[in-house]
Amino acid sequence: MSKAAMRRAIDFYGSQAKLGAAIGYAQNSIKYANMTGNVSAHMAFQIHAATRGRVNYADLLDVKRQLKLARKRVKISMNGVGA
Repeated sequence: MSKAAMRRAIDFYGSQAKLGAAIGYAQNSIKYANMTGNVSAHMAFQIHAATRGRVNYADLLDVKRQLKLARKRVKISMNGVGA
């Protein structure tokens, strides 16, 4: 995730709390995403929609990391370990 993209989204609304309220997340979730860089696909889509495209969905996601996690989930599921 681009921290600059998350910062733009926060600046667009003026605070983490206001951004969270606009997209249906708690301020803590916004703070955590901003600090760690972990933004779910759902949160990224919500931010993209709430900022009317000024903060791009793809800028918020670390696509390579998301794909790696998805592959790991599929591998676990195919081995019968995951649900």
